[in-house]
Amino acid sequence: MQDMRRYAVSDGLPCGLFFRVSQVQQLTARGRTAIYADLASGRLHSIRAGRARLVPRAALLEYAARLVEDAPDDASEAED
Repeated sequence: MQDMRRYAVSDGLPCGLFFRVSQVQQLTARGRTAIYADLASGRLHSIRAGRARLVPRAALLEYAARLVEDAPDDASEAED
């Protein structure tokens, strides 16, 4: 797989309107099973193009924001 950092645009994502699941894995540092579970639950939006499942850029940005929102707060964990 190509080093996608070479093609980054202003939002930090590689150029392109759609991303394959393998690219989403690489960009979010999440596993294949977690990505497909989020696709199945509707948490991550995608489209089908032939046999490929593609995630639109806007959906990936929303998904990343949701991951940040849902992440446990490190400060609250340290206090417990």
